[in-house]
Amino acid sequence: SASPPNPRQSAAPRSDDAPMVEGHGVHRVAASARRHLVGKRFTATSPNGRFAHGAEVIDGKELKRVDAIGKNLFYFFNEAEGPDAHVMHVHFGMSGRFSTHHTLPGPEPGATTRLRLESREHGICALLSAMTVELGDIGLFQTKRAKLGEDPLREDADADRLWEKFTRSRKSVGLALMDQAMFAGVGNIYRAEILYKAGVHPEQPCADLTRSAFDEVWRHSVELLQRGFVTGSILTVDPDEAKTLGEPWTRRYVYNQRSCGRCGSAVRTWDMAARTVYCCEVCQPLVKSETSDGASAAVRIKGARDHVPFVSHCAAESPGTLAAEPEKLTVAKLK
Repeated sequence: SASPPNPRQSAAPRSDDAPMVEGHGVHRVAASARRHLVGKRFTATSPNGRFAHGAEVIDGKELKRVDAIGKNLFYFFNEAEGPDAHVMHVHFGMSGRFSTHHTLPGPEPGATTRLRLESREHGICALLSAMTVELGDIGLFQTKRAKLGEDPLREDADADRLWEKFTRSRKSVGLALMDQAMFAGVGNIYRAEILYKAGVHPEQPCADLTRSAFDEVWRHSVELLQRGFVTGSILTVDPDEAKTLGEPWTRRYVYNQRSCGRCGSAVRTWDMAARTVYCCEVCQPLVKSETSDGASAAVRIKGARDHVPFVSHCAAESPGTLAAEPEKLTVAKLK
């Protein structure tokens, strides 16, 4: 299977002050932290009081290690591993941020800022807001790690282990891609684009996939998340094809698209476990299942509708797309 360059060794921007929705963004934050924060001691405070005890524990402790697994970050203070490590687990949720600033005192913390780190010696501070910020020992990391699946951005990801889970799963491929115990780090936008590029219908049962079809899903997962890590954006259309397809398909194939750029068919959407799934039913045909009667999938697909584009705050559009499809513009940009 494909293997990306190691994000642990890649350069990262000085500040990643952007919403963390998919795994590539979390890995960018981790890479930035390794570059600018690891090896330093910080004065730690909790501006909104929601991480007061944790801040007190890590105050003055050296940050030894930062690890990213899927959408989860782990900061190791005092020790990189072992019984004396203080491990801070972070999950951003839909709108968390971790920003690093190289001028003190830095921006004022906001109402959601749970942790502020400052090093006067190095002239650096960092602000964290996230859905989950918890502190524990090495056992916390080991417990969380055991529950997470294969992260396409990690060198230790094991596609064979994931394939074994697929062969035993009763889920659809669309559900599996969003299951962090199987694919760690894939979110809704990447799900839509990975399955489109692999030519797999979201409702296809996992157990129906051949090994070669599974390998295509994994390959695109690795390639697209790695591209996201490098660019900082969810860009799934291959550069040469973007030139051929033109707007509005220069960044994404089916996510928030009215029609398929390749065949012209309407992009269809329906609900899958309370999330919207996107599909071109021509380029991603649902193959008759060998393992399921397909009754539940048929009910969901019956409720499918032609997609109407909306303003997405998770995936920026190109200026050309916004000019061609004003329904994707925010109110501020319309003004």
